[in-house]
Parts: sequence; C-alpha cells; structure tokens
Amino acid sequence: MQICYEIIFSGEVVDRAHRPRILFNPSNDAWFGKWGPPQHLAQARMRAIEEGLPILRATPTGISAIIAADGRLVATVPHETAGAIEQPMPSALPPNAVLARRQRDGGDRRRADARKRGCPAPSPALGSYKAFLI
Repeated sequence: MQICYEIIFSGEVVDRAHRPRILFNPSNDAWFGKWGPPQHLAQARMRAIEEGLPILRATPTGISAIIAADGRLVATVPHETAGAIEQPMPSALPPNAVLARRQRDGGDRRRADARKRGCPAPSPALGSYKAFLI
C-alpha cells in the first residue's frame, strides 16, 4: 500500500523480496486544488510502468482509477465525482520484464560508461536514471 503521495517516489514503492501482485494507493487529493489530481494520477501511472504492477487508486476527491502495469488507464472515476469501478485487476508483469527495474539494476555500468563519454555523474537522488536518459 502506498498512501497518498508515497506513490510519487521512484524506486521506493516496492520491496523486491516481497513483490506484491498489485499496488493500492488510497489518497485524498482535496488539498491539491484542480491541478493536483491529474498530476498525482500521472505519477501513479509512472509507478505502474516502472514497477510493472497494476495500481488501484481510490480517492474521495481526486481521480480514482485502475491502472494497468503498462500505465494504461483501465477505468476511472473523474475528479470530484462519486462513483465506483467494478473491473478485474490487470495482471502484473514478470519482474524481469520491467524496463525501469532492468535499467536501474545496471546503473553502475551505465555510470562508468557515462563518465567515459564525459557526462556528469548522476546525482545520488536520481540513481542511474540520469545516466540512462543521457
């Protein structure tokens, strides 16, 4: 379970030793204003893609959704709309099929390659993603 904003932290939402079949993200987006709920949903979609896991996002004031492991929106309840979703949860991707995980695991090699090309070292907060994006 990733409560509210916890879903935004790349690489910090899943324990590899105990990988779940889905992520549950309950949230109250009332404090975000009108711009926040779409942004918060977009961040949850990125975590689904990154981890290869479907996400059930339940909010009384934001955008509730079932998000497939590839980031696709399976079903939604719009911002500030009462409703329910009755859909089967999509399947998770196998751990070895998750691109972001594979890229993150090879970070040391990519950092060394980036340094050889004269690229700046990635910040510790970004891990190997900066090297991957160069």
